[in-house]
Amino acid sequence: MPTFEELAELSLETLDRAVEDWRQAKTDFDTMADEARTALRGKAESADWRGVNAGVTKRFITTVADRFGFAHEQAAGIHRVLEDLGNDLRAHRTRLLEVRREAESQGLFVTRNGRVLVNGESPVGGTVEPLAQQELNETREELQPFIDEYAARIERILAEAAETDALADRALRELAGAEDSAFRATDYDTQTIEEVQGRADAERVQELMAMEPAVLSDDELAELDRTLRDQAENEHFGVALATGLGPEGALRFWTGLTAHPYPPGDQERTDLLTSLGNGFGAALGTATRSDDPAMRAWEADMIALGPQRIDLGMSNGPLGFQVMSDLMAGGTYGEEFLTDYGGALISYERAMDAPGLAWNNSSINHLPPEIFARDPMIGYMDALSRTPAAATDVFLRRETMEYLLDRPVDHLPVEHGDGGGYAFRHAIGDALFAATTGTEPGTTATSAPEHSRESRIVLSNAVSILAAVDGDGFPVEYREPLAGILVNRGDLVIDSVAGLHSERPIDKNELFDVVTQISADPASYALLNEGMNYALVQELGSMPDNPDLPLLRAGETVGFLEGAYREAVEAQTAGEIAGASSRVDWATYTIGTAADFVPFAGGALGGAVDIVAQSWLESETNAREADLARDRQEISASREKQLGTLAEHWFTINEAWAIQSEGYNSSDEAQLKLSDAANSGRSTAEGDPNNE
Repeated sequence: MPTFEELAELSLETLDRAVEDWRQAKTDFDTMADEARTALRGKAESADWRGVNAGVTKRFITTVADRFGFAHEQAAGIHRVLEDLGNDLRAHRTRLLEVRREAESQGLFVTRNGRVLVNGESPVGGTVEPLAQQELNETREELQPFIDEYAARIERILAEAAETDALADRALRELAGAEDSAFRATDYDTQTIEEVQGRADAERVQELMAMEPAVLSDDELAELDRTLRDQAENEHFGVALATGLGPEGALRFWTGLTAHPYPPGDQERTDLLTSLGNGFGAALGTATRSDDPAMRAWEADMIALGPQRIDLGMSNGPLGFQVMSDLMAGGTYGEEFLTDYGGALISYERAMDAPGLAWNNSSINHLPPEIFARDPMIGYMDALSRTPAAATDVFLRRETMEYLLDRPVDHLPVEHGDGGGYAFRHAIGDALFAATTGTEPGTTATSAPEHSRESRIVLSNAVSILAAVDGDGFPVEYREPLAGILVNRGDLVIDSVAGLHSERPIDKNELFDVVTQISADPASYALLNEGMNYALVQELGSMPDNPDLPLLRAGETVGFLEGAYREAVEAQTAGEIAGASSRVDWATYTIGTAADFVPFAGGALGGAVDIVAQSWLESETNAREADLARDRQEISASREKQLGTLAEHWFTINEAWAIQSEGYNSSDEAQLKLSDAANSGRSTAEGDPNNE
């Protein structure tokens, strides 16, 4: 095992040079192997060999050609081993130096051999500074818990560094083979070290999880947390841990750990358990994404445990669904497991005499929801939102979506989400976003996803279901995710508002009802209207041969959005729909929030959108500051700046067509066309049959 000094002052320059040398060797052997395959071996196999030594000669040449390929494989293997070794040793060194910095901040110092002492204390006894021995002893007694903690962390890091070195040594010896042996086919690949380390760590984690939670020390819990986080994406670790514990073992461990009481207000303990649970859940999620046949049986057994209580001697232990769903708040799970698990969970809940009542009858009710959420739909929907394909499959079942979007709340545990409202609705909103956009919530849309036919059906059904909800019964938690969905699918909004009736992907009247609900909340309204500018700008350039059509479609869409806002104001005033659940300071609001929801943001298009969006914001701010009675204005007056910049952009990209077309010879004339279309937008938004 290396000493503290050896690892802390470790120079990796020689190893880095070796990595580069073997990277070049790998490339050189790859070139030679390719030449051997195409030239030497190819000619040998195609030649018409004759004579006494024909067979021997041909076999000799093909064997030599093969060995060039084996040489490339082994060079690649050695390069990977050395590169992994360097990366791992750097990580160990960084952690070691971080421990030393933490110790120094507590008035301690670390000796060259790794001993942790109080400042002023000599490694060989006595003092190195004129500090009274009694005072020194008192200081050491006060700091002893920190001394023990840092010493243990240093010991673990040095042991891990030694294990890393040993694994690399073993891998290199396996690659080298016997002395004087020829290049041969090798089984080494990038997963060799990962697999060995993963299985070893899984064994250690199982040892700790087999202990009674009450006797696990803080150091052991910290070790569990660190290992689970470090190995969360290692499939070998995840499968070994999941199958080693078994479904029941996994549930019993997490139940026991979260059921073990600790002082209220202990934020450090809360943070540790939250992190540990996320790491454990992530490791199990990685295992469900593997192709290991043992995991298929594990998944079926886990689902079967869902309705069963996890009995650890408590009067009323949690159900399997509650424990597993809580773990699912961390990590990414396999599609098949998510759909099967969700089907079983939802069916079980719906079959209850009072849906959700069983989740309340659990003795684990003293923990904050960030550690253990009693409502299993929260963790499950969180997991679903991270796997959009599975989310689409689940929400594609209309009956399932109807139940989820209008889920009864009377008997559910009251668990609030960030910013208020029911946490389960926030989670369902995120899962619906993933199902309809193909994008995980909270991640920047860097490229346009392939929007499937199924995701379009899910969006249409969701709008239809929510539009049917009476007035103030509409769950306000869904307003913001719906705004994000419509921004991401802005093309469908325009097609639904201003397309031919037979080609509208979403019912226009139902869409108006949902946009009205979105518009009742300032933050959601701002997100939707800022974001729709991306779709509007893109629409203006969508038909270069007939650019007058997208101009009118854009105008009608602006009118539709303004009409929905006015309808929301009227409905709120009349007490027909719930009021705002957020506030927006329009004087300080800045453009940019919606960009994360738009896959084609940026570039020349993004610059044009910024100008249009800023003009919309100026119109909005002016109208609100002046407290204008917008319902008595023409829509074009409320949106004058926005319509003006849209017209200017349209004229810029379609000038050649415009100057030859009557009524479109300037941006001012284009704005008149836009304004007329926008002014008709409110009547069409409200479903005037004459405008269908």
